[in-house]
Amino acid sequence: MRAVVAGMVAEAFNIAPRLGEVVTIVQWVKGMREMSCMTNRGEKDAEVAGYWLRKVERAINQMQVLEELQVDCVTQLLIESAHSWWETIRERRSGEVLRWKDFREEFEERYYYWEHSREKEQEFLDLRQGDLTVMEYERRFQDLAAFASTYLPTERHRVERFRDGLRQEMRMILIAMQFLFVWGLVRVAQGMERVIMDAPKLVVEQSQATGAKMSDFGFLTRRPPLPKKGKSGQSSRQFQRRSGSFTPEIAQEDLDRLVEKDPGEDMLDKESRLLEGL
Repeated sequence: MRAVVAGMVAEAFNIAPRLGEVVTIVQWVKGMREMSCMTNRGEKDAEVAGYWLRKVERAINQMQVLEELQVDCVTQLLIESAHSWWETIRERRSGEVLRWKDFREEFEERYYYWEHSREKEQEFLDLRQGDLTVMEYERRFQDLAAFASTYLPTERHRVERFRDGLRQEMRMILIAMQFLFVWGLVRVAQGMERVIMDAPKLVVEQSQATGAKMSDFGFLTRRPPLPKKGKSGQSSRQFQRRSGSFTPEIAQEDLDRLVEKDPGEDMLDKESRLLEGL
């Protein structure tokens, strides 16, 4: 009887820690969801997979999840095909204690297939701000940077790469400044962007205050001045650049009239008639 009771007590003590771990995992998973960690269905999109992996890794680090429970917490977010894939990994590596490093390696091998990674790497190298806002450009930069770690060994390289992709009017000013982190560069670039966007409004206010015309501020509004119109209603752009100088455009009928009235030609005709008379 005592042996049975001792076995039951021993079993209870073995189960108790496990139940405590389950409760802890549930609490941590709830916290991860509150930090906007979404479930993963197993979409084969390297960019989506990379974003999800970085998100959950940042969450478990910020929550200080115990190393031995990190994989159990994160895999609770795997559903459908992603869950099936992880069950296969567990069966294949059943004799091992899997840590976060192991999960990350398996996940990257599954969802970061080589051809797609190469495409995203080239997309990162070609990335420029263009018509994007600074924040849109920064988000795109961070998403693609995961595929180009070879080109970003240090934070200084990240700063230089981000700065070189900005629009020229900002890059020419920021190149003279020193930044230790990308977030500092982003903050200054956002300030410059607001000034550039507010420039047309300031021009309107200045023109109303001084009575100047908007065309006088064309260099700020980036709009070339409209061509002036003559009395006929046609544009006064009558001159075209030819060989570094401006030559007036003359209608063909005007040329014919000039040729007919050329006094030099009349003089030649008179001289030829006199010679025939001799």
